[in-house]
Amino acid sequence: MIQDSYQHVLTIGTTGMLAAATRVLAQRATRVTCLARTPASLGSLAASMPTDAANLHPVAVDYQHSDAFMKAVQDANADTPIDLVVAWFHRNGLDTCKRLIGYLNSQASPVGVFHVVGSAARDPSNPAQWPQPEAGGVVTYHQIILGFVLEAESSRWLTHQEISDGVLEAIQHKYSRHIIGTVRPWSARP
Repeated sequence: MIQDSYQHVLTIGTTGMLAAATRVLAQRATRVTCLARTPASLGSLAASMPTDAANLHPVAVDYQHSDAFMKAVQDANADTPIDLVVAWFHRNGLDTCKRLIGYLNSQASPVGVFHVVGSAARDPSNPAQWPQPEAGGVVTYHQIILGFVLEAESSRWLTHQEISDGVLEAIQHKYSRHIIGTVRPWSARP
């Protein structure tokens, strides 16, 4: 699905529902720095990688600790500039996401930031809940919204594979905004 190659991919919070996407990106990148809250989740991801995944560099850090998180990003970026970011930031991480984008804008080379958010980003009762961070500069910001799937008489949340596939599709086609599944009708959310 992903045909582009990357020098340095930074993934944030991609050890669970986005692990399959991380594994695919690791095959297309020279280096993958994976930031996640716990060493256990990073260990599970590393164990699921092909045996030749020496390009995976796991770092346990929580984006809610913004200074430590940004230090980890700067350390990762020191040797090889980041050219792709896939980040699962919850609402409580939006300020850190904006800070990350501001930092990446200081690079000389372009970087695509694919920000994965929950279905609440399309909540019609609160349309401004997820404002798009100002990108500008060398950063191209992309938002991926996780919706749900309508079935015959009900609805369900997306599977991990559907989420990973949708994120990889958004990266491949460089969609500026992509909804995986649907968010309409809002009243049908599981």
